[in-house]
Amino acid sequence: MKTLAKVSTFLVVAAVAGTAHAQTALQPGQWETTDKGEIEGGGSMPAATKTVCLKGADATLERLLFLSPDKLKEAGCSAEPGPKKTGVLTSTLSCKSEERGELTAKVEVNYTATSYEGVGRMEVKTKAGKLVKGSSILTGKRLGDCS
Repeated sequence: MKTLAKVSTFLVVAAVAGTAHAQTALQPGQWETTDKGEIEGGGSMPAATKTVCLKGADATLERLLFLSPDKLKEAGCSAEPGPKKTGVLTSTLSCKSEERGELTAKVEVNYTATSYEGVGRMEVKTKAGKLVKGSSILTGKRLGDCS
């Protein structure tokens, strides 16, 4: 079960990190991001919190949440943007890996220039054929100027 949790954690993070589409501007500065995942039947995973300094053109929601297009392709994933709505970012990610199986994930994040909050939901069909479902709560806030 521990290995499955590790694989699932990686996939939740990859799912949330997967979309690199239209850039959504945020206020530059020091940001704190938190990702708290849960696997159905496997319980909660520890929250992962980090701080990131966003400057200039890097001050986007995509920079905080997503893998670069090159890393996405390298991981065998493709992403499709959802409908465009002011203050809401949606996307669907699909990945297929001989090592980890197949992943489908959907993310919806509500954002302002100084904060965001959203949910990622994923389903993984492992190489052994087991279906694993999980979700991740994503939050972030601007702390102030970069030091």
